[in-house]
Amino acid sequence: MAELTAEGVRGLLRNAVAAELFSPIRAALPRTHEAVGSAAFVRTFDDFLDASPPRTRLIRAVAFEFVRFAGDS
Repeated sequence: MAELTAEGVRGLLRNAVAAELFSPIRAALPRTHEAVGSAAFVRTFDDFLDASPPRTRLIRAVAFEFVRFAGDS
């Protein structure tokens, strides 16, 4: 079995956070998702997590952070 590196742990944690946040964020922003399309929404969400990870565990606040990020991109 391969040893898990610090980079590997960060990747696992990032994927876990992304999986937990994506559905509620998409549900909170259905018109945005429809307007930009699924691929662009997912790409922007991934960029958001890479550039500016959420600083709160409140989903509604994360949605606002995502909207701000997307508007600045």
